[in-house]
Amino acid sequence: MLAMNGGSMPRRWSEWSVDLRLMFVFHACMMGLMLIGEELTVLQEVQIVLALAIVMVTISIRHRRVTRWRRAEIGAREVWHAAGTAVLIGLFLYAATPTFSPWNSRILPWYLAGLNIGLYRILNSLKITYPSKAGFLSHCRKLDAYGIEVAPVPVQATGTVKEAPWKRRVRAVYQMASLAIFLTFLLFFYSFGTAYKSGSPVPTATQTEPITDHGRTVYVAPELKRRSDALEQASSIGIPSIIALGAFLHFVVRVQVFDTKDRM
Repeated sequence: MLAMNGGSMPRRWSEWSVDLRLMFVFHACMMGLMLIGEELTVLQEVQIVLALAIVMVTISIRHRRVTRWRRAEIGAREVWHAAGTAVLIGLFLYAATPTFSPWNSRILPWYLAGLNIGLYRILNSLKITYPSKAGFLSHCRKLDAYGIEVAPVPVQATGTVKEAPWKRRVRAVYQMASLAIFLTFLLFFYSFGTAYKSGSPVPTATQTEPITDHGRTVYVAPELKRRSDALEQASSIGIPSIIALGAFLHFVVRVQVFDTKDRM
């Protein structure tokens, strides 16, 4: 659903592009901020993140200038994919707000880490970033003996196979089912958070059903409890089922649903 442009994920650090390394370092820094969040204020964390972002953007821009990088052409498909990624990341982060306030110094880095991953994938969809060093360098220009910039010879995709139309249809259905389950989980996450946040510490005339989070129980209206339970059950069944189905399709039926290998 959020497959990356530019080939499969490289396995070794030496094969990673500069941008992927920067994304990973930023993510690690956010995890570090989560551990020491209580020692800092939200304003201090924002200042640290802004400084870090400026340094990393500067490194990325300089690397592009040195390598004479040029972005590949994009079409409507790439734009829609980037837009879809932005919407899904936005929904995911918004669904967490009733349970985890982004204005908490320990939680803010978690949101920023999510934004970091989302932004990287959006830029990847727009062919601005690439997961592998080789993929990035294939879009860089070289100088000939006379100092004239020439385009490199296009690298032919290896392992390209002619895929049967029925496999493309099966993969499309699987991706839509995965999206539906993902949205169901987000709805549960948001529904449970809003219900818990509005709950009463003791039973009342209208709030009689208990729900528990991290050992603390509150009481909510019966309809909120039923809706939350239904969404939780659908998610708990749907998530392992879609993973198992994906494994069956990928390894048994040979429909590639887990990677980004080139297909025709």
